[in-house]
Amino acid sequence: MAAFVNLNFFLLVLFLAIAAAVCLDVRTGEWGCGNFRGYCRKDCFPQEKSLGPEDCAEGLVCCISGMLG
Repeated sequence: MAAFVNLNFFLLVLFLAIAAAVCLDVRTGEWGCGNFRGYCRKDCFPQEKSLGPEDCAEGLVCCISGMLG
């Protein structure tokens, strides 16, 4: 019984460590316009949301579909 409890504890700690690593990678990862399936444009259409100059050339903003936001 004690070995079963130790195995469960080990699996729980392992799962939490993997989950934390995934969350930290997403938080500090390189996110750009392409990750949101956006398009770099001078101005966004009314039905689109602007993410600002995320990974776009100077003077352009990243525009994503309004369904995402």
